[in-house]
Amino acid sequence: MELLDKEFPNMFTWMGEINVAKQAIFPNGHYAVPKQDIARWKDFMAVTAARNIPVSLHSDLGNNKNPTRYLGLMEEVLALYPGNIIVWHHMGLSAELSNIDARQHIKILKRLLDEHPNLYIDITWRVLYDNVFSDEKKRPLYVKFLNNYSSRFLPGTDFVASANKPDERYGEEVDVNSDIL
Repeated sequence: MELLDKEFPNMFTWMGEINVAKQAIFPNGHYAVPKQDIARWKDFMAVTAARNIPVSLHSDLGNNKNPTRYLGLMEEVLALYPGNIIVWHHMGLSAELSNIDARQHIKILKRLLDEHPNLYIDITWRVLYDNVFSDEKKRPLYVKFLNNYSSRFLPGTDFVASANKPDERYGEEVDVNSDIL
């Protein structure tokens, strides 16, 4: 951070994506952050809190075999750093967790939002539409939930874009990611 501050003064106002538990990269030798290591972030988190910089976390909630396997990691971050603005990417969902019961998922998110006023949730990623928002039984539950907490949901903070993505594909993904709104 000091090097970036020196080379690019007053440039950075957002931090992330920090991977807490991102199962998609586990095959590449990565793993979930050990819970005890989260306390070691204190100096970094103190700087981001003092600067009012949101910290974006990719933290999978769990997987299809154990939907809340990694929930404790996010709970630990929120407990240790209540003064930090935390953005939880993809509502904690992933390609590895596509079968969580909508009511259970919403109950978890509601509890965390109620307990942690600095928690915000990102709703951008194609997997959310494909596995959750397009489901005619789940969709009304999520629409009601998003409406009840509308100031705490952020669209478009983690959009996958690349130079080799054709314009029509990019446009389609913008439409899909915006559909729930």
